[in-house]
Amino acid sequence: MSAEDSDKPTADLDIHVNPDRRFFGRKKGKTISSVGYGILDRYQDIIFRDDPLPLLQKAQNALQQGEYQAAVLEIGFGGGDFLLDQADHHPEILFLGCELFINGVLRLTQRIDEKPRPNIFIFNGDALALLKADHSLRFEKIYLLFPDPWPKKRHRKRRFLQNDTAKLLYERLTPGGDFHFATDIPEYAEWGLIKMNQIPELQLTDHPIDRPFSERIITKYQSKSLLKEHDRYFFRYHKKPTE
Repeated sequence: MSAEDSDKPTADLDIHVNPDRRFFGRKKGKTISSVGYGILDRYQDIIFRDDPLPLLQKAQNALQQGEYQAAVLEIGFGGGDFLLDQADHHPEILFLGCELFINGVLRLTQRIDEKPRPNIFIFNGDALALLKADHSLRFEKIYLLFPDPWPKKRHRKRRFLQNDTAKLLYERLTPGGDFHFATDIPEYAEWGLIKMNQIPELQLTDHPIDRPFSERIITKYQSKSLLKEHDRYFFRYHKKPTE
């Protein structure tokens, strides 16, 4: 490590995980340079870590002040391809991106630095902490696109979609809102159906194979799936409007 790399801004950008939940998977990749830390440091007004309440309150305030019409959440945005595309096409919507992998947060922030997107807020923390937070903010749409499938049977408990998370996703949707799930693993597609179908208030309205819902763009992960000639499964669950 060079002297330049060790000269990081004073902001503490290490990763902390909800102590009540064991996290599986990468939280950090390649070493981040001082330039990278500088970019992260400059955008601390839109990057929220560990505690989701300040993020949710800031988003709620923006909605109440009429800055945006609705809020949308993406869980695990990777490099941010989908999030950026949606933010560009829907400036009237506030997008919250959740990503625990700090290098993914940096990639997204670098692209925001190149072209500002004021309608993107970032949560660098555990998505379950955000879903469980004691706050009234609800989302018009929630996206879970190509999450880690943990294909080995003994690792299935590590998957994001579980009975408890299905309920949390339902509770975080506005009445009339939609949950979108995509995977290229047939067994995970079946798993997702089983978990989400346990919520009777959610209606499966769209489950095409290899035909993405209208607002999808091809992300880096989906491009790899195309090269491998995998089927891709896209599901949309609709929360019934309040009577």
